Amino acid sequence: MRNKSLIIKAFTLVLLLFVLLSLNWDRVEMENRAYVIAIGIDKGENAAFLVHLSIMDVVALETGGEDAPKILHSAEGDSLAAALANAAKKIPDKPYFGHTKAIMLGSELLKNPALVSQTTDTLNRNPDININTMIAATKGSAGDVMTCEDTGKNLLKMYLSNNHNFTVQLDLEGLSAALRQAQSTLIPIISLENDESAEHGVAVIKNMTLAGFVKESDMAGYPWLTGDAAGVLVALKDGTASTLEVEKSRVKYTFKEKDGKLHVNAQITASGNIVGASLSPDPSKPLELNFSTKIQSYVEKTFRIFQNDFGIDALQLKDRLKKHEPALYEKYGKNWDDSLKKIIFTSNVELKINKY
Repeated sequence: MRNKSLIIKAFTLVLLLFVLLSLNWDRVEMENRAYVIAIGIDKGENAAFLVHLSIMDVVALETGGEDAPKILHSAEGDSLAAALANAAKKIPDKPYFGHTKAIMLGSELLKNPALVSQTTDTLNRNPDININTMIAATKGSAGDVMTCEDTGKNLLKMYLSNNHNFTVQLDLEGLSAALRQAQSTLIPIISLENDESAEHGVAVIKNMTLAGFVKESDMAGYPWLTGDAAGVLVALKDGTASTLEVEKSRVKYTFKEKDGKLHVNAQITASGNIVGASLSPDPSKPLELNFSTKIQSYVEKTFRIFQNDFGIDALQLKDRLKKHEPALYEKYGKNWDDSLKKIIFTSNVELKINKY
């Protein structure tokens, strides 16, 4: 029994030493890592790619809180992998991408389909980069946005807290899937305004290249077209000066053929609460009608921009048609670019105001 007790004690001691050594090793490994919290990717001047790595200053973070300084390292390379490797050489510790929260793509990069393709491929091949990492486009250089004073305090903090309120949200997985399936997508824009970072609309990617930008005000219909308008505020400029906060929304698309043309209808249902209004005798019915009319105008304006200005199927109507109306898909889906231009689009909005 005494020998058995000694064996148990010895085993416990060895296990304790192993745990302590492991904890110390993890601590050393953490201290030897450079945590990349954001990546900026631009078209290079002397090489194909110019990358920017925003590194969290861990020492400053431990003493200075969430607004601790970020250290930026930039480098060029003939491939994205080479540019990342060259940037890594400038960093004393080994870069770690497991905590990367944002990837920003410069507009000149997005104009080059080959660079866009290589970018998504390289990012997906890096096992440390999370597929849920948020993607943003920049008007101009991604490096300029990352070095502006406001970025370190607000932009990255916004990503880290997942409190972003972009009209369109896109992560690495969504970007890769969209470009693989349709070679088109919408990317939220981060731009500079008075030396501060701000979100202004979206970049339209079509055929793997930047087709142009859509202003934030012109994207007002997008949340309704995707059935994701919860939390959106809609204000009327009529005599009531009322503001609606949307509680929930959904959209259902129906297709039919009429007079040799494909007709698409978006049936939108929503509910919400009035969060601000001037006094009015009986505001519920006229307000519901007024808000519905305004929402409908948002929806049809946004759709026309996608259809006429860019010829992009931002709502995956082709996939919806194939799933729900296979006979119509056989007729219109094979030459979809041409069919999309000729679609007759209508919308209906049914809004219920819960309290006012």
